[in-house]
Amino acid sequence: MAEACIERPDVHELEVVLFGPGYGECILLHVGRGYWIVVDSCMHGRNEPVALKYLNQLGLDPSEAIKAVIATHWHEDHIRGMAAILQTCPNADFCCAGALTKNEFFSFLSISSGESFTSSGLGAREFMRIITILHERRQLPKYAVQNRKMLQFADCEIWSLSPTDGAYEKFLRMAAGLIVADSPRRKQNFRLTPNQVSVSLMVNIGGDQVLLGADLDGSGWKGILNDYPHPTRRASLYKVAHHGSASGDVPGIWTRLLKPDPHAVLTPWQRGDGMLPSAEDVKRILKRTPNAWITQIQPTRPARKRTRASAVEKLVRRKDSRPRPLQPVFGYIRLRRNLINGGEWKVVTEGRAGHLTDYRP
Repeated sequence: MAEACIERPDVHELEVVLFGPGYGECILLHVGRGYWIVVDSCMHGRNEPVALKYLNQLGLDPSEAIKAVIATHWHEDHIRGMAAILQTCPNADFCCAGALTKNEFFSFLSISSGESFTSSGLGAREFMRIITILHERRQLPKYAVQNRKMLQFADCEIWSLSPTDGAYEKFLRMAAGLIVADSPRRKQNFRLTPNQVSVSLMVNIGGDQVLLGADLDGSGWKGILNDYPHPTRRASLYKVAHHGSASGDVPGIWTRLLKPDPHAVLTPWQRGDGMLPSAEDVKRILKRTPNAWITQIQPTRPARKRTRASAVEKLVRRKDSRPRPLQPVFGYIRLRRNLINGGEWKVVTEGRAGHLTDYRP
């Protein structure tokens, strides 16, 4: 992310910034009057959450500017650095899904009971740090469930559209089976993935709506569409779900939750040879709307062969045996719109971000 000074949004200006380095995602919302909301988190480099860096570049104090932090789900690429944001912002509300996966549930039990439960993965460890911070503050999260008004700031309402009642009921059955040792349900395999309980959000502000799709999968969207209580609320801006994957795309999203030809923004996802969106995903999204942008038009590809000398390789391994990911060039998309006069979205891209037609998977 460029170090140059960025002009602050006006007090009556809505700003949506989507950051995505190729593995990671964070959204910053300015909802007017100097109020900022953080949705998910990723790192700028290895040491600083990108949300804090961006607000510092605006000349703002994040501890005063950030009013709420929202974790849509607990995948590593969506929550890295979130504990550091909460430490910096002691007065911010914290919101997360009302349903957990098995590992997340065990992490929560570890903090609550003081007993040790094994949870693998960086996402689970970040989850434990966040829950520890909240317990030390005696602060309760606000839990997202279907069709709940989570937050209100002046004229802005933030509603959670998921997890659906079906996903939450499945979580309760899973939790009961894990707790009650002699329960017949313990033998059943109630699997929940983070994408099934991911928190999608509808932001109502200034007579318009912004839809944030997180990584919600198709079954979750179908549950939303079956019980959406606000048929007249249709968004002009959409953070595309699950990095543009077909698994997170349901036609009803575009016809019932979005206005015609909405502005659509997304982040790519890359781990090894796995990559989203695919060329077919891009074609599908561009058929839905011509107004689509992505935070990295050219993914960072790892080298196929190692060329280090053996002595250097041994030295690196002695220093740190863990593999290090590539540090990609950051990209972000900033959209602004006047809350009083309305008008079209003003789009600015930085770094490797650009229009989706320029994306080369």
